Amino acid sequence: MKKADEPVFEALELSNLVGDCISQLDSEAKKANISLSFSGERCSVFGSKENLREAVFDLVENSIKYNDEGGHIWVRVYTSDAPTISIKDDGKGTPYADPIITNVKEIVALHQAKLISDNGIGDGSEFKVVF
Repeated sequence: MKKADEPVFEALELSNLVGDCISQLDSEAKKANISLSFSGERCSVFGSKENLREAVFDLVENSIKYNDEGGHIWVRVYTSDAPTISIKDDGKGTPYADPIITNVKEIVALHQAKLISDNGIGDGSEFKVVF
């Protein structure tokens, strides 16, 4: 997260924002021979478009980086109790101390949201951003 830039908060359609990110990362996933799928329910949040895009990009790029050739990444936007972004893969698992994850934690905290990790090293990982 760029410290010098003051984030601009606005009403955002979360599934559109995440879907745009996935479209841009699809070619990177294909080059790595990784299947990237996305499903999204319409839900709105109040947040910084730039910062949330950065968090989604970081989490999905890490899933690509720590996945194996022929692996899968599933990205989902849904609302159960709260708007949620889920990024799940079947790769090696992402180290929670990874500097990218630290950056994502800062962005999530800025949005008064939670980053939840189910990270089985060697057994894939799932990161959820819950607003």
